Amino acid sequence: MDISKLNQRIQIQKGVSKTDEVGNVLRQWQDFYSCFASIKTTGGKERQKGDTEEQHSVFFTIRFCNKLSVLSAVDYRIVFREKTYNIAQIDFADYGRKYIKIKAESEESYGSISTENDK
Repeated sequence: MDISKLNQRIQIQKGVSKTDEVGNVLRQWQDFYSCFASIKTTGGKERQKGDTEEQHSVFFTIRFCNKLSVLSAVDYRIVFREKTYNIAQIDFADYGRKYIKIKAESEESYGSISTENDK
């Protein structure tokens, strides 16, 4: 991969569980690692249960470093251009410890449409 394509800054955040004063377990996000990435968008998917919600998938390609070897889809997420993306898949295998390819889906919906038939 041409390093000049890694031209978008992303923030990788780690989820940390904390317990409040009454014993509720709360998930908080802390900045873990900031780096440059190559971004490729793919088609989205729609779900329909009363509302139609559109969700977009994005592939982030970043340079490998030892700190990132702990990445998992459960405990980490990505923030890019003030939008949050939940990690769906991490591919360490095909890049010879040079790059990591991450598939992520947008956390927020891009619009909601309710129909009369949904009632």
